[in-house]
Amino acid sequence: ADREITEEALRRSNRTHRMLSECSEALVHATGEAELLDKICRAIVEIGCHSLAWVGYAGVQGVSPVARSMHGGACPAAGGSDCDGADSWRCSVASALLTSEGFGDRIPMDRVYEAWFAQGAACGCASAIAFPLWGEGGVFGALNIHAAESSAFDAEEAELLTELANALSYGIISLRTNVERQRAEIALRQRQRAIESSSNGIMITDFNVPDHPLIYINPAFERITGYAAREVLGRNCRFLAGNDHDQLGLEEIRAALREQREGGAVLRNYRKDGSLFWNELSVAPVRDENGTVTSFVGILNDVTEHKQYEEQLEYQANHDGLTGLPNRNLLADRLGQALSFTDRYHKQAAV
Repeated sequence: ADREITEEALRRSNRTHRMLSECSEALVHATGEAELLDKICRAIVEIGCHSLAWVGYAGVQGVSPVARSMHGGACPAAGGSDCDGADSWRCSVASALLTSEGFGDRIPMDRVYEAWFAQGAACGCASAIAFPLWGEGGVFGALNIHAAESSAFDAEEAELLTELANALSYGIISLRTNVERQRAEIALRQRQRAIESSSNGIMITDFNVPDHPLIYINPAFERITGYAAREVLGRNCRFLAGNDHDQLGLEEIRAALREQREGGAVLRNYRKDGSLFWNELSVAPVRDENGTVTSFVGILNDVTEHKQYEEQLEYQANHDGLTGLPNRNLLADRLGQALSFTDRYHKQAAV
């Protein structure tokens, strides 16, 4: 009898270690969360020879199984999907999860699943054990294992299963982190492609360096200004104004930089070949997680054609179409300006 007990303990220990080895393999090679949970549950049932293994995640309404594996039979724990009043076994797990109470190294079914005990035993599940899955925010789920034997989980196996639950927690968090990183990388590439393909010039300046030098320009900036990236990076973007510094819009841009806010203005800028173009410039600060401004993004929109069209309309409205001479409308405008000047500075005017 002693030899049989010893041999059975040895067989159980071997099964547990082979199961843990298979689970470790799954943790190393799994590429997705669903795949990992499925492999873990199947290894526990098929190699560990347990009746049922399932993983549940905590939610607002309780615990919902997200993966499970079981041997044939009508084990009640395999049914349903959410915690409600009819499923007392699942509500017990939910209570233990959400309050982080009741989870020790092992939880016999006659404590956590007391209301379900008689029905579960009649269907071949005589004992159960549950382990919390921990994340940065606390317990987020549980690994649950059911067995046909009434004393299936000794202290040694419970300790090994605790290690498995901890490794599973780490594996789930790692996979989620990788997924989030991949999503962030995809989003970053999409934003980069959007910036590179934009028809507007985009430039970024370093706000932490004196004179706020350019650290990035997109291809549209090169096309609009005629300057290549190697010619402008490290310079302040004021070079675009050339010697034309007497512009009200420039002061608005400077004020936006000083006050670390959004701003915009229409400016006269000059291309590399010296030709004038009108630039509708918008600037906005970029802040880090502490709210500190680290850089400014500027969007440069070439509105030269629009301004030329406006100038043509203004010229046509104020000059005779045949002779090109100023008309009555321009005379009224200039008279209005002269009268405003004389009124402000107490001067006189004559026509």
